[in-house]
Amino acid sequence: MVKFQNKSKYILIAFVLAAVALSAIFLYVSRDNIILENFSAATGENLQISLKVGTQTYALGVEPGATVLQTMQKLSTESDFSFNGREFPGLGYFVEEINGVKGNADKFWAYYVNDILASVGVSQYVLKTGDIINFKYEKII
Repeated sequence: MVKFQNKSKYILIAFVLAAVALSAIFLYVSRDNIILENFSAATGENLQISLKVGTQTYALGVEPGATVLQTMQKLSTESDFSFNGREFPGLGYFVEEINGVKGNADKFWAYYVNDILASVGVSQYVLKTGDIINFKYEKII
């Protein structure tokens, strides 16, 4: 009976340690996510946008038909939000740095549209009502 109790104890400890490790990973990953949400209907009025960077949330209005790049440019002129990147012919503008966090040999900024990895640069994607744009600082595979 003693051997079974010791195994149960070790299994419980392993489970608790795994849960703590997963929580830490989730908090670390979510720190590097940047989410752009489009809340308003396309009624000819400005689209109301919310950009979440870690715990900071920025709100702004953009014209219907605005691209993700135009939205980010407007936000950078109205707040402390910053980004850099470069244009790739035929693909569009790709973000390489957000709020001082630069891509490097191990990680880069990828963006997702409604949980799907974008296939064009931010200069080519036109926001649609209800879109959620999520920038993730991801490890290069």
